Amino acid sequence: MRRQLQYTTVVVLVLILGLISTMYLLNNYSLPMGSNSLTSAAVAVPSLDCSKPLPSYASAKQKAEYQKVCSEK
Repeated sequence: MRRQLQYTTVVVLVLILGLISTMYLLNNYSLPMGSNSLTSAAVAVPSLDCSKPLPSYASAKQKAEYQKVCSEK
C-alpha cells in the first residue's frame, strides 16, 4: 500500500510539473503575429471613439489615424 502511494505521488508531481512547464512555454514563447488564432482577437484594432479626445501620450501615428477616422464621420 505504501509503494502505491509513492507511485501515485510521483505521477501527480510529474503531471503538475508538466502543466506548469506548459503554461510557462505558452506564456513566454511568442509566435509571429497572425499565426495564432488565440491572439488574433487581441491584435485587432479597437474602434475609435471620436467623442473623446486622444490622450496626451498618443503617438503621431495614432493622432493621424484619429484625424483620418474622425474626419470621415
